[in-house]
Amino acid sequence: MPISWALNNEIDSLGGHDKVRFVEEESLLGLDRYGVVKVIVGGICCGLFVMAVHQPPSASGVAAGDEDFVELAPYMTRLQTLTHKLALSLEHDNRELAEFYLYESLEALEDIKTDVPEYRGQPVALLVDRLATPTYKALQAALAKDKQASLEGVSVRSKEAFSSLIKSCNQCHVVTQHAFIEIPEKSGNNPFLQSFTPRPKPE
Repeated sequence: MPISWALNNEIDSLGGHDKVRFVEEESLLGLDRYGVVKVIVGGICCGLFVMAVHQPPSASGVAAGDEDFVELAPYMTRLQTLTHKLALSLEHDNRELAEFYLYESLEALEDIKTDVPEYRGQPVALLVDRLATPTYKALQAALAKDKQASLEGVSVRSKEAFSSLIKSCNQCHVVTQHAFIEIPEKSGNNPFLQSFTPRPKPE
């Protein structure tokens, strides 16, 4: 009679060894014992591969055991996306949509301040308070005036406020030695609100 192997994981009270027992029964899925072994070994190998692929990498030079480290890039990517949608809303004179993405952008700024107050020696929360938040709120005030004036679109005042907002983003990048990340006011055909043209080297 063919013998198949069945794994019976029984951890003893001491947290010790997996107990594997052989069960004499009909062939499993029509496989002989060697076929069953191949299936089991293949499954184990696949499981180990999946675990290795999904193991989160350590953050840019930071020890994997440092649980206090929070990567800033995902937060900035979220803010960039929301600001890009804000720019497109203003470009299309859609004040209601601009107000929505402006609100979400302000929420993203608060999340950055709370979750990543400092990053690699840079006072992120302080810079958000002094450079970013005031310009986002200035745009919020300008859009509120547009609404009070019952404008169908977006005023020149609001678009100028957005220009100041973009300048504050680039100013923050300069202060934190990331001037190579340049944000334009309009993306054109670029799917990202970012310039990928190399900055001119100082003479």
